[in-house]
Amino acid sequence: GGYFTISNAIMDNPGEAKYGFTRVQMFEGVKKLMSLGVKEIGLHAFLSSNTFSAYYYPTLANVLCQMAVALAEKTGVKIAFINLSGGIGIPYRPDDKPVDIFRVGDNTRKVFKEILTPAGLNNIPLYTELGRFMLAPYGALVSTAIHEKHIHKEYIGLDACAANLMRPA
Repeated sequence: GGYFTISNAIMDNPGEAKYGFTRVQMFEGVKKLMSLGVKEIGLHAFLSSNTFSAYYYPTLANVLCQMAVALAEKTGVKIAFINLSGGIGIPYRPDDKPVDIFRVGDNTRKVFKEILTPAGLNNIPLYTELGRFMLAPYGALVSTAIHEKHIHKEYIGLDACAANLMRPA
């Protein structure tokens, strides 16, 4: 729960999300799964979309790494992977500044080393979902405009949706 204020307000209030667990529920859920024979779990969080901050992934990594350490220490569960989801934006408008992906990587690596290494968990694989960042600059969505909406912003409805986009994740 709580606010994850590094985002662009598309999704930034996990406390109001319909998916996922609270911190207390995480521990209860893992204990229940272990009682049913589960020996390892993966951690995943999607808290924002199309952010331009070099600190989205490092901040998310901090949350998930701390959770990984706490779960491993308090329940004995093996953490199979950590998946940093959502996040890295691309410039859509001329004044949008591209994200420095090398800075994102350096900052995220630093968080992993600072939190996981002292706990002996530095061998946990890290996954990311960088579909938009990797593919958007190299493709095009061909569609037809079928609706207009004029409110506080201008919107154009298309005959295409997210299901028509490449999803490498």
